[in-house]
Amino acid sequence: ARALSPALRLPKRKCPLILTLGADEPEEYQRQQREFAAAWGQHGIEAQITPGPGNHFDAMEALADPTHPLFKAVVAMA
Repeated sequence: ARALSPALRLPKRKCPLILTLGADEPEEYQRQQREFAAAWGQHGIEAQITPGPGNHFDAMEALADPTHPLFKAVVAMA
């Protein structure tokens, strides 16, 4: 798990990072997201945390909805 953890595998170059998590996800998932953002932030990579819908299975629907904050964040990054 440590070898594959995105929180521990930093990119070779600074890059933008968008993290999303559904509002209905358990607190443990939310804690892990905050930890991930903090880990990259310690290396100068600011993570944008954008709330997602429902749970992680709903993220793809948010990416297809031009009014959703996740869609807007991805478009702004591009």
